[in-house]
Amino acid sequence: MRWQIAVASLLAGLAVLFGVYFIYRQVGLERPLVKALKADPAVQEVKVSDDNRGHHIEVALGPVDDLQQAYDRLDRIAERFTRGEPYDLKVTDRRNAILEDTYYRMQFLLQEALARGDFEAMYTGLEQQAAQRNLDVFKVYVDEGHLYLQIGKGANYLYAVIPRNVDPTAAAISGGAGR
Repeated sequence: MRWQIAVASLLAGLAVLFGVYFIYRQVGLERPLVKALKADPAVQEVKVSDDNRGHHIEVALGPVDDLQQAYDRLDRIAERFTRGEPYDLKVTDRRNAILEDTYYRMQFLLQEALARGDFEAMYTGLEQQAAQRNLDVFKVYVDEGHLYLQIGKGANYLYAVIPRNVDPTAAAISGGAGR
C-alpha cells in the first residue's frame, strides 16, 4: 500500500511542476512577448513555439519602409522577453511566384557577397535584376549581423533576413543563425 502512495505523490508532484511551468510559459513569457510584438504597427501576426534548441518566434510583417529597422525593433523585444534564453526570429511576408523566382536568382549574388564581402558589387547586380523584373520595391541593408533584402511588386513583398557569419568555419559548425 505504501508504494502506491509514493507513486501517487510522485505523479502529483510532477503534475504540479508541469502545471507551474506551463503557467510560467504562458503568463511569464509567451503572452507578454506576443502582446509586445503585436504592439508594433508593422506586425500582423505572431507565432511562438519551443523545442530543445530554444524559442522559435515567427512574425508576419506587413509592408515596411525599412526592413532592417523593423527587424531590429522586433529582435530587441524578443531579446528582452526571452531573458537570455536562446531564440530565433523569423519574419514572414506576402510573396508570390515572381518574387520567389527573383529571390532565387538573387541568391547567387547574395551568397557571393557574404562569402567575399564585396557588397558594392552585390548591390549593383541586385539592382540590375530588380530593374529587369520591374520591381516596385528594392532595398538592401547590411549590418554587422545580417543582410536584409526587401523586394516588392504590387501588393506583394518579400523579406529576407540573412545572417552574416564573420567566421565561415563557425557557420559550418553551428549551422547558421541561432542565438
